[in-house]
Amino acid sequence: MSTQTANGCSMRLAATMAFTEVGMFEEYGAEQWFAHRTRWRPIADTAPDLGKPG
Repeated sequence: MSTQTANGCSMRLAATMAFTEVGMFEEYGAEQWFAHRTRWRPIADTAPDLGKPG
């Protein structure tokens, strides 16, 4: 993923989702942050089963 370093909300979300920095570059006249996430789990694996009571 990439986002502007000035975008605090995106940077916090990336940190919460365990993205790690790959590098930085400049584009659109601003510093951009480039990152990746090595471990990915589908939402279905982490969501509760809403079809079962209890």
